[in-house]
Amino acid sequence: METYLYSMRKFNLFILILILLTSCSVQNKESLEFESYNATLIGGKKTTIKFISTDSKRKRNVIVNVTHRNEPFYVRRITSATFKEILGVYENISIQDTAKVVWIDPPTLKVKYTSQGTQKDFVYYGIPTKDEKFFKLGELILEASDLNFKDLE
Repeated sequence: METYLYSMRKFNLFILILILLTSCSVQNKESLEFESYNATLIGGKKTTIKFISTDSKRKRNVIVNVTHRNEPFYVRRITSATFKEILGVYENISIQDTAKVVWIDPPTLKVKYTSQGTQKDFVYYGIPTKDEKFFKLGELILEASDLNFKDLE
């Protein structure tokens, strides 16, 4: 009976260590989340595009999860080079590049980047013009997720 209890304790300890290691590895992933919504015009429905990098050896090792109008739309994969291009534009955005247009009921674009427990968010109210960094970022995100700006309406 004592050997059974000893082996169960070892097994429980092993499971606990495995859970801790798994949760730590999940938290270290890079992710970028893009949200677009306009509460009044489309009834609070939004489009969310989430990029999650993985340690996979696959050619396309970044998962793109798209939720459109509050419904799961699809999941696809992109290359890490495409994801790095998106992150390169995101890193060049500053607070001066956000929320320039004030409308009565502007669309809202949110971008949230998370990496190893740190988080950086930007919110843009209105529709960015072609010469703005936020437009380029939105264009790359939508291209990678196989959507266009008209799909966000």
